[in-house]
Amino acid sequence: MLYIVNDTRIFTQEKASPNSQGGTSGYLAGIINHLLNNHIEFGLIGNFEITDNSIRNAPLSHPKSNFSFLVCLSKLFLVKKFDRADLFYFQRPDHLACSIGSKKIRILHLHGQQRTNIIRSRNLLTKFTYLFLERLAMHHAHLIVATDNTTESVYLKHYPFIANKIKVIPTGIDLAFFSPPTPPPPPQKPNPKKHLIYIGRLAAPKLLFEMLRAFQLFINNEPLAPSPLGEGWGGRRGGVHFTLAGTGPLLPALQRTVIELGLENHVTFAGLLSKPRVRDLIHKSDAAILLSTHEGSPISVKEVLACGKPVIVNDVGDLSEYVIPGKNGYIVNPANPGEVATAISNAFASSGAMHEACIASMKPYDESLINPEIIKLILDCKTRS
Repeated sequence: MLYIVNDTRIFTQEKASPNSQGGTSGYLAGIINHLLNNHIEFGLIGNFEITDNSIRNAPLSHPKSNFSFLVCLSKLFLVKKFDRADLFYFQRPDHLACSIGSKKIRILHLHGQQRTNIIRSRNLLTKFTYLFLERLAMHHAHLIVATDNTTESVYLKHYPFIANKIKVIPTGIDLAFFSPPTPPPPPQKPNPKKHLIYIGRLAAPKLLFEMLRAFQLFINNEPLAPSPLGEGWGGRRGGVHFTLAGTGPLLPALQRTVIELGLENHVTFAGLLSKPRVRDLIHKSDAAILLSTHEGSPISVKEVLACGKPVIVNDVGDLSEYVIPGKNGYIVNPANPGEVATAISNAFASSGAMHEACIASMKPYDESLINPEIIKLILDCKTRS
C-alpha cells in the first residue's frame, strides 16, 4: 500500500480537488487522480476531506497547527501497525521524521526550499527543532524528489550524503483542464479594463506587499481613462484591477496596506477558490504575478501560462526555465517596484500577442507525462529496498 502523508486540505470524491491555497494541494490532487484512474491502491494520512469510501485511509484529525500535526503523526506511527512493505510518501521533512520508529519505505518530496523559510521567519527553538527533524528525514528517506535544480542544490549543500537518492522532477498540471477551448477572438478595439491576478497562499515566502506597491505605482503612472461626463470633467482609473486568490496569515496586514495605499477600488481578496473557479479567474484576467523569496516549481504560474496568459515573476525555483521575457512573461527584480510596474504595463499591452507562446511553453509540463514518472519512481522503491 502506498500512503500519501500531507497536511494540506484536499477534497476527494470521484476525483481529488484542491483549492487556491498553495501549490502542494494542486500537485497532490493530480497525483491522487492518477492513482484513481490507474486503479493503484493507496491510502491518505493527514488533512483530507474523504467522501469516497473506496479510498483506504489512516484516520487523522485535521490539525490546527503544524506542531499538532507532528504530534498526531508521531502517535499514529507508534500505535498503528503498518505492513513493512508499505510505502509512505511525505511532502515535508519534519513529517517524515515522525515515522522513523520502525522499518518503512519512505519517500520525501521537496516542494521548494522549506528550510529557507523556517530559518528566515521562525524563532530559535522552532529553527533548531525543524533542522534536527530535517536531518533525521534526510538520513531515513529512501528516495528524495526535488521539484527543481535550485532546491536540489540547496539540500545537497547541507546534506551531501543524499546525492545518490535525490532526483529532480518538476511539477505538472492538467493541461486539458486549463487550456482554453478555443483561441480568443482578435480584439476589435483597445480594452481599457485590465485585470491582474495572484493565486496562492497569503504568507511568506510570497512578496505580497511588494506586489501591491508595484501595482500602486503602475496605477499612478497609467494615463487617466476618459471621463464619461466628457472633456473637462477629469478621468478615472476604475478599469484596472488586482485580484488575490487564497488566504493566509498575512491577510489582515494586506487589507490594511490596501487602504493605506488607496487601492480599495482596485484590489479584491477572493479567498479560497475551487479549481474550476481558479480557471475561470485566469481566463478572465490579462496577466498574473508571483514574486517570492524562494520557490520550487510553482503550479499556479504553470496554470496561468496553460490558459494563455503572461506572467510576471522573479528568478526563483525553475521559473527561468520556461518564462521567457518578452515571449510569455517577464522576469523582474522584486526590490525594484518601478521595474515590476513596467512589467505589469507591458504584460497588459502584450497579453493577446503572447497567448500562443504561453500555451506552447507548458506542453512539457503535462501531468499526464510527469505523474506516471513520479509514481513509477515511488513504487520502484519497494523493489530496491
